[in-house]
Amino acid sequence: MKNKQLLNQFKTQLYDLTTKDGFMPYRDCGVARITAGYVFQVIYIEEHSFGEKTTIEIVSRPLYYPTDMLVLTPGNRLFKFAAKGQTDRWWDCSSLEKVRESFTEISGLITRYAIPFFDKTGSGKEIIKSRRRNIIGRSRFGKRVNWGTTERDLFETGHLFLWERDFKAARKYINQAYELFYMENTQWAKDTARECLRILALIEKGPVFSATYLERTAENSRRTLALNNMAVYED
Repeated sequence: MKNKQLLNQFKTQLYDLTTKDGFMPYRDCGVARITAGYVFQVIYIEEHSFGEKTTIEIVSRPLYYPTDMLVLTPGNRLFKFAAKGQTDRWWDCSSLEKVRESFTEISGLITRYAIPFFDKTGSGKEIIKSRRRNIIGRSRFGKRVNWGTTERDLFETGHLFLWERDFKAARKYINQAYELFYMENTQWAKDTARECLRILALIEKGPVFSATYLERTAENSRRTLALNNMAVYED
């Protein structure tokens, strides 16, 4: 939004809505919290490049996932999450009246969809549970959540199981990620393939080595995302 007064009004309303759930202002782009399970959860305000419109991203990302920037997965745009991944929406914020009108709808969606999503993905164990498919092949969130590309998803799922000390599952997922990254030609994929091999070697060395790796990764994520002054939210 070019009109900073309207943007600030939007941010104030967002903070007032979510502060009771432990969210704090984050950078200049929304609100966030860190759960006791060391998961970074953010409600991110995305401004349209043209026109006075905005949309909302909701993200629930463990800090022990390797992070060199703010990554908006796992998560989705708020309206897309509510619509089971089928449609998207930008809200009109061209005037104070429009901001209030748009936020009325947004606040309802945050209360109905975003907060329950965050509450069910506050730890590695809960994220694993939310992804588990039932007897008819459905998971808790279905198509509502974007988990990232296949190889990134496998890589990060391996970290989930590593955090939960399920080394067999961690080895399985990181191996699968390595096979996909190895086949790609980009430098980032090649670097990540080598990182997969390094993590697999740490798993073989024993729990102390993998735990140290995860702790250092989480510390680096906190620095990268400017979270060193954000306290952990205890529900």
